[in-house]
Amino acid sequence: MLLNDGQSSVADFEPNVRFHPCAVTKHRSLWKLKLAWHCLMHILIRRPALIVCGHINFAPLCSFCHRVFGIEYAILAYGIEVWHVESRITRRAIADAVIVVCISRYTAQKVLEQVPGAQGKTVILPCTVDTDSFSPGIPAPGLAERYGLARGPIILTVGRISAAEDYKGHKVMLEALVKVLKVKPETKYLIVGTGDLVPELKAKAKELGIEGSVVFAGFVPASGLADHYRMCDVFAMPSKGEGFGIVFL
Repeated sequence: MLLNDGQSSVADFEPNVRFHPCAVTKHRSLWKLKLAWHCLMHILIRRPALIVCGHINFAPLCSFCHRVFGIEYAILAYGIEVWHVESRITRRAIADAVIVVCISRYTAQKVLEQVPGAQGKTVILPCTVDTDSFSPGIPAPGLAERYGLARGPIILTVGRISAAEDYKGHKVMLEALVKVLKVKPETKYLIVGTGDLVPELKAKAKELGIEGSVVFAGFVPASGLADHYRMCDVFAMPSKGEGFGIVFL
């Protein structure tokens, strides 16, 4: 289940893995309920030995299956979603998990501060990156020309462009670019990613009078990301709330 992504974001995955994207659905809340029901039915029919819960919002559902059917479950804790857990039901679900896999020491600390019952169950599994693919090098020929970036320094930001994740700092970058262009007028700002905040960012760039220096690349599959990183002179994303920040890594 993909909360903020569309089907195009899973194009590189194996065909036998099934995804349910919510981002492009008209009635998102109803769709999420439908998917939760679908997951529950699948669990009841297949009776797996272990459920891997990828987001704490589904932890209460896993806890229900554990209490009623005795199915163990693990929780993956990435970052901001577990920094402030207000629901008592969700906190209890975290405590009942057989293991809580945290993306960083900070996230593990935040989990234990709120859920002391998770003591002894938390493990840290940091993000990794394939350095055979993501390494310094020359970008694919013609990539800069495709975006009209053949001249001038290139600033790059990669990440989901969602109103729910406005803390990633795209607007801050646009405001900073105004000052950068006064010193380096040929600078281009390349934004990789998509989401419901794109129209607002385009409007802001136009309002600031820098729309000619900002390029929205849209969604780029994982296989093409390394070339985009290699093409830039500076990577910038002044985010205020990353659990680990895979794009920085």
